[in-house]
Amino acid sequence: MFLMYYLLMYNESLNLMRQSMAVAVTAYGFRYVYERKPLKYVSIVLLAMQFHITALLAVFIYPLYILVCVKRKYFVVYILLPLSVCSGMVLGRLIGIITNTGLFGDKFLKYFKEGFDSVFSVNQFVIRFPFIILFLYMAVKHKRKREYRNLMASILVLDLAFAELRGIEETLYRLSLYFSVYKCVMYPEVTGFFCIKNKQTVKLFLLAFGLGLWYYQIVLMNNGQTYPYALNPDL
Repeated sequence: MFLMYYLLMYNESLNLMRQSMAVAVTAYGFRYVYERKPLKYVSIVLLAMQFHITALLAVFIYPLYILVCVKRKYFVVYILLPLSVCSGMVLGRLIGIITNTGLFGDKFLKYFKEGFDSVFSVNQFVIRFPFIILFLYMAVKHKRKREYRNLMASILVLDLAFAELRGIEETLYRLSLYFSVYKCVMYPEVTGFFCIKNKQTVKLFLLAFGLGLWYYQIVLMNNGQTYPYALNPDL
């Protein structure tokens, strides 16, 4: 679990200290989602917003938990799934409208300097979509944890939806961090789904996936500008 954090989020967090603090606080607040204590969860989100105002997005997790785990409305994830594919345009315009109202000042207008038109990000889709399908398969196969796994699949869909905002502005994908942080817990749980004889193979696959993704994003694509991996073509 800790290794997944290092491979998936650590490098980005070095340059996003305030937002990383907000993400950590909202992740801690999930205990109050599980305990169904909405006032305490909202208070945690408000605390996280003191680090970074985008922590407001984490509010979505509570009603999602109620719908999927309490009301057992599993169709929610299937509604969110197709919406996530075109989310760059839909969410981008929605966020742009809210930003133009001046509710959060004008500091977010810079993210829409190129307009609201989104370009579909194939990389974000390829990296995330297989795990969404895997968790849906796990939910159908083992009904004992059906609610929990549908919830995790829904959170992964939200992660994909906000990650697709990268097609509008590269830094907008950071909004997905409030949902992608749960991957540090979810991905290792995949190993527990398979029988004992396959568990080590799955662990090695996850490790190879994490290392490959880290190398691609940090070393090759230079995401996060993390020294000493900030590649300079002039050198």
